[in-house]
Amino acid sequence: MYESWQFRSKAGVGTDDLELFSSGFYAYQQEHYNTSISYMDILLQRYPTTVLRDMALFWLSQAYFKAGYRQEAARSLVQFFREFPAMNYIKQEIDEELIELARQYEVE
Repeated sequence: MYESWQFRSKAGVGTDDLELFSSGFYAYQQEHYNTSISYMDILLQRYPTTVLRDMALFWLSQAYFKAGYRQEAARSLVQFFREFPAMNYIKQEIDEELIELARQYEVE
């Protein structure tokens, strides 16, 4: 899962935001979801306009979901698709339960 949309290099990435993202993504890969959430939250708070924002929101939603934080996962995924509608193709790689949670969250 997610093979087609793994971490990719982006122009304009600073050292600090890249470090935070990399640490969060690594924590996710190691199944340390709460740690991943912390890094992605810090990244998004400190660097709200980072070019890594799309990936940070996406992996944040995945980490929340894996950690059992369903409402936060749905909120993050909805925010991801609102801010990055061109990434709609990624839905095929997301757990169907999380997609349904996001649909319900949008309705509320």
